[in-house]
Formats: sequence, C-alpha cells, structure tokens
Amino acid sequence: MSVTTSPQLEVREVQLRAATEDGKREFSGIAVPWNSPAKIGWQGYTEEFERGAVQDSEDVIVLYRHNEPVGRITEQRETDAGWEVTGVLSATPRGEEVYTLLRDGVIKSMSVGFEPIEHREVRNEDDDSLSIIRTNVRVREVSLVPFPAYKGATVEEVRSAQTT
Repeated sequence: MSVTTSPQLEVREVQLRAATEDGKREFSGIAVPWNSPAKIGWQGYTEEFERGAVQDSEDVIVLYRHNEPVGRITEQRETDAGWEVTGVLSATPRGEEVYTLLRDGVIKSMSVGFEPIEHREVRNEDDDSLSIIRTNVRVREVSLVPFPAYKGATVEEVRSAQTT
C-alpha cells in the first residue's frame, strides 16, 4: 500500500568520491543507497529507499551540513547501489574549505534533504516496530556531512585540476 504524505523536507545522510582536469572541484558518490535500512533516531522507525524512489530531482543544490550553499549537483544517475550524483563546489571561501575537508578525507559522507511523495509502511509483528519504505521522493539538496545516517551514503571520489 502506498501512502501519500504532505510536502515537507526530510533529511537523511549518505557517502562521497574525488575531481576533473578542467579546474572544477568535483565530488561524486551514492547520495541515496537502495534498500539500506537506517534507524531514524528520535522518530523511532527504520527507513529505507526502494530502488527507483528518486523522481524529478532537478536543480539540486549542495549544502555544507544542511546549512550553507556550497555548490550544485551537475549529474545524477540510478545505479545498482543507489542514486549516484556528481557535484561541483563553488569558488567561494566556504566552497574551498569544504573541498579541502573532502580532499583530506575529513568529510566522507553525504546527506539528502527530500520531499517525501509516497511510501509503504511495514509493521513488524514481533516487536511492533515500524519500517518506512520510501517509494517516491524528490531530492532538494545534497549535503556534505561528517556523519551519515545511511552507511552507503559516501563520497567515493574527489577531483580537481592542478593549475600551474
């Protein structure tokens, strides 16, 4: 059974990768891992994203810790592992700082802010715990964060061109 929810922004964590020969400070990785349950702390339920759940997610921005804009997502694709993104960091002081943290391996993860559109609820009869399976979401932002909720949400690559 699918349940439609009201428009609101939900935030979940993810993981990254490293940059290109054209001078851009790029990163890539799985922003939304498929079928990777995560306990959603204070809300007391387990959540996971079904393969293909990310829909109509154009104009996604990159934030630092769900707070400051530092770039934009330039590519997105569905893979066997999850919704993979490539992003570019802006040439701003914060963008440079975040790039350094990525390059040095201090920040290795991503998190997503999304609008839930549809989901399924599954109740475990043994312990009455609730699982939410996201079947349709619109990602609004991808944040670079130190600690993800989803173990598969990692930066896998950080790249930049060297200038002489």
